Amino acid sequence: MAIHKTAIIADNAVIPASCEIGPNVVIGEDVVLGENVKVMANAYLECCEIGDGTLISPFASLGTAPQDLSYKGQKTKAVIGKNCIIKEYVTINRGAGEDGAVTKVGDKCLLMTSSHVAHNCVVEDEAIFANLATIGGHVHVGKGAFLGGMSVFHQNIRIGEYVILSGFSAARMDIPPFAKAASAPAILHGPNVVGLKRRGFSKEEIEHIRDAYKHIQARTTTLTNVVKELEEKYADVIEYYSFCQFVISVQNEKTREYAQSRGLKMIADRQVAFSDRDNWAYQAYFLKGWCLGCPPDYFSEDGQAWGFPVMDPEKLFNPDGSLGEGGLLMKELYKKMFTENPGGVRIDHMVGLIDPWVYVAGRKPKIEEGAGRLYSSPEHPVLSRYAIATMDDLNNEVEADKEERIIKLTPEQVRKYGRLVEKIVIGAAEEVGLDKDSIVCEDLGTLTMPVVSVMKEYDLQGMKLIQFVVPEKPMHPYRCKNINERCWAMVGTHDNEPIAMWANATVHTEAGYLNGKNLAEDLYPDANDEEREQIAVRISKDAPFLTQTKFVELFACKAENIQIFFTDLLGLYDVYNRPGTSGDQNWSLRIPDNYEEVYCNNLKSGKALNLPLILKLAIYARGNEFANANQEIINKLESIM
Repeated sequence: MAIHKTAIIADNAVIPASCEIGPNVVIGEDVVLGENVKVMANAYLECCEIGDGTLISPFASLGTAPQDLSYKGQKTKAVIGKNCIIKEYVTINRGAGEDGAVTKVGDKCLLMTSSHVAHNCVVEDEAIFANLATIGGHVHVGKGAFLGGMSVFHQNIRIGEYVILSGFSAARMDIPPFAKAASAPAILHGPNVVGLKRRGFSKEEIEHIRDAYKHIQARTTTLTNVVKELEEKYADVIEYYSFCQFVISVQNEKTREYAQSRGLKMIADRQVAFSDRDNWAYQAYFLKGWCLGCPPDYFSEDGQAWGFPVMDPEKLFNPDGSLGEGGLLMKELYKKMFTENPGGVRIDHMVGLIDPWVYVAGRKPKIEEGAGRLYSSPEHPVLSRYAIATMDDLNNEVEADKEERIIKLTPEQVRKYGRLVEKIVIGAAEEVGLDKDSIVCEDLGTLTMPVVSVMKEYDLQGMKLIQFVVPEKPMHPYRCKNINERCWAMVGTHDNEPIAMWANATVHTEAGYLNGKNLAEDLYPDANDEEREQIAVRISKDAPFLTQTKFVELFACKAENIQIFFTDLLGLYDVYNRPGTSGDQNWSLRIPDNYEEVYCNNLKSGKALNLPLILKLAIYARGNEFANANQEIINKLESIM
């Protein structure tokens, strides 16, 4: 670590060994530097996080208190991204308002000499501020925007992505994306053609943007009429898009008809997220500065910062318990889902409705950075106003992100945790003629006491993922003998490896042997101890046999519903999604067009699911008495094997 002897460093500053700190630098309280950050002479930093590879030039002042008379010393922060260049005399103030408020600058931004970013601003990636460019509080600067020298921007406005504004300009209203603007007040001068070319926009895309701007700027009528003119001019493009949507709609309808004719249910998937359109249109319903995510877990050391908006609890319900504006919106969204999908709706991340983990926008979803459970944080300086749990309900020996944090709840508290599920989700299903069995709750992963209690109170069906069984725990809920009727059981989901891939990684390990012992005990009730030991040893060494036995376990358990992902059904040795990671490799795997051929070939080689064989073995796994009583079914299965 290269730290000049004249630098002054606060005790709680976090500075990796790869950083370089120059002469007379002052690094105050609550500063976290990423790898390879260079801070040059006489710079001043406090209450900020700096991303990897960022250069901070002499006399820059970062994370200082906001120039806002309402600021009373709340614990706020500035967050600056990776590989930024912060030139001389740049000032970036930290957030103002409640604890946790953030000023955010994205990755690869260039802030030239004496430019200024005020409190609570968001500057997206690759933005450029020329000398003395100044933005007021709560301004949002889009990706790749260029703000000219000595340009100024009024508070609370938005500058769109890839905008260019000339020097000495002043903007007091929003500037739309892709625009070129100048003067004081700023006037639009068409699209930023040169900038768009440099950013890789196609000639056709630029022409469409240019034409739209021409119509808007030359208009002598209302904006509504301009939109109508554009719709007429681009009728072919719009009709092609509409035709594609029509084809998709027809295909979906025919698929539903086919499924209904064969007594098959089709279940839709509903995230706890909101669309960008709803987020924009109903932004007053959401908690400003907070996002929904996931705390650090098996998949992610730093947690998962999903960026989903969080519905304001005070907008969900009125003081008398009736649905508020936000609650009515959510109910309509669920009613639409249930109406279009009478087979049911799977709610992704059920904990996000009952006991959501929220974090400050621009930060990591970690406790030390202000994150917590929205309804279970009576000790939190901000979230305590929404808490249902009290301090007496907490286990203070475990951290706030652990399942065991809440140790007791009254029936009234359980109903408060569950009122969103009861009045919005179940209420929406019932209003369209369905019942709560049409609700599939994805409750894998973290299961806090509020989630378990609400699921039990309303008799909702959750999920049991037998790939996630902990073999050392005899009563683990994902073990065959412990799975109850009211659930959906599965060997894996879209977020896991195919069971064959899991089996290959499990054999020849201690976990493989422990799994083998449990499976032999659960699925061979009539075998003696010596026979079970032989079976356990074989399972622990033979990956195809372990794969087959896990399928047998799935169908031998008591669950009323079984789910099999297409990779396991077809025998595809590929992963659909790896949680905690991003990239083109996720969410891109598809069922092959020649799936019948693929299935038949993989069935012959023992890779695909042989359902008749597995069902037969599952019947035997219930014991000889059960098998004898169902011999007719066994005979039918053998006839089609």
